[in-house]
Amino acid sequence: MINGPEKRMLAGFIAARRLKASRRREDILDAFLATERHVTADELHAAIRSRHPGIGLATVYRTLKLLASCGLARQVTLGGGPARFEHAFRHRHHDHLICRVCGRVVEFSDPEIELRQEAAAAARGFSMEEHSLEIRGVCGACRAKAGRSRSGG
Repeated sequence: MINGPEKRMLAGFIAARRLKASRRREDILDAFLATERHVTADELHAAIRSRHPGIGLATVYRTLKLLASCGLARQVTLGGGPARFEHAFRHRHHDHLICRVCGRVVEFSDPEIELRQEAAAAARGFSMEEHSLEIRGVCGACRAKAGRSRSGG
């Protein structure tokens, strides 16, 4: 049974486009909503496989694309890696810090950065619709580990 705003949103999107409603899409949505990280189709498929062995990777990927189309997910490519999906519905815009050593992703928001980006777009005649900011570097834990390695500890 469809319940919750996310499931109602998906059901409305599917109905408006005359797509077929399916229990598999709901199962994938449930698994996606249970994650609180940036997930690839492969990772989500691995998480679902034990409870729903009949759901294939292609179905997971297509459903994630559908969730992105209806506004429940946002596709991001962090650090040039594989496509990842994060929650979009009722989640504020944020940017990402990405550790190039361990792959850790830290979300952050900075109102000043947002204002500067909007001003930069406007100054160049752009009407900004969306944007993403990724800062790649080395996280504190990896820097500390590297420091211990160099000092022999």
